[in-house]
Amino acid sequence: MPRRIISVSAAVLAAGFANLGQAEPPRAQASPSADALLAYARPQTLVALPDGRRLNLYCVGEGRPTVILDGGLGESTLTWAKVQPAIARTTRVCSYDRAGYAFSDPGPFPRDAQHIVADLQQLLRAADLAPPYVLVGHSLTGQTMRLFASREPASTAALVLVDPALDHAQRRAALVSPAVGALIGEGKAKSDGCMQTIAAAKPREDMFKACGGPPPKIPGYPEALNEALARMYLDPVFARTGISEAESMSTANADQIAAEQRPYGAMPLVVLTATERAEADAPELRQDLQKVWLAAHQEIVGLSSGGRLVEVEGADHAMQYSKPDAVVAAIEDVVASVQRSGR
Repeated sequence: MPRRIISVSAAVLAAGFANLGQAEPPRAQASPSADALLAYARPQTLVALPDGRRLNLYCVGEGRPTVILDGGLGESTLTWAKVQPAIARTTRVCSYDRAGYAFSDPGPFPRDAQHIVADLQQLLRAADLAPPYVLVGHSLTGQTMRLFASREPASTAALVLVDPALDHAQRRAALVSPAVGALIGEGKAKSDGCMQTIAAAKPREDMFKACGGPPPKIPGYPEALNEALARMYLDPVFARTGISEAESMSTANADQIAAEQRPYGAMPLVVLTATERAEADAPELRQDLQKVWLAAHQEIVGLSSGGRLVEVEGADHAMQYSKPDAVVAAIEDVVASVQRSGR
């Protein structure tokens, strides 16, 4: 088992909450160049929204459709560093920092699905990024991208959801196993304590004690990038944003999505499901936990006659790090499908 480190950007617990606890480091698979990585250590295009706030947008490549990448709770554009350069060989691909993260200004609270989707809609218009879009969301944004697709069916050509977060996570889990429901509750309490400590701007020693240690230096990443990550992880604005996103994830987001959910027809839709649930130590708990994820993901797949679920063997929740090739392949597949359709 690789050395386990603390990383908001490398792990999310079963309930979908950020885990500033123990997580595996990114595995060396599709390694981007140092120059490509350094692009994520600084703002790229700061796009002004109608209310004056600016969001950091990073686009590379040419062609249609445009792929829009959004990371999970606590994630910046960096989460796509092993994916975005590969997709840029095929078509235009853009990642962005949600409000309150990395180089983007804070946004209005609560940071729920409605606010996140409204920001993304405004960002795409302000940046003059024309549809059709292939929407790619990891974990939390596996929820928000579904809401975007329901609101803008004419603009949405396809969806790729990377181990999307569970709607009503603890309730779902408790129906399968009380022990799994309790596990999710414990994970949420642990991550909440860590984020609250950071949000309160306590001394770093208190942060490290609550969160299990200092932010990691990711092997193979330039020092400037690791320094930028550390600054982001220890920023009280980042923590307050993460707390609000976490509070909204399981219930508020699920209710907002359900209120506007519509069938997606035959739209290409791929749900990538992880197989390694490290947050459960006992084998029987891991099996029950996987049942919860699979059942929830199958429901999402059923929204489109063109939907399919792919279990990615050996992938943990943050498979854009651990199995980037699988994520790239899924995106390339739906991009090719959209291009063949003439959209």
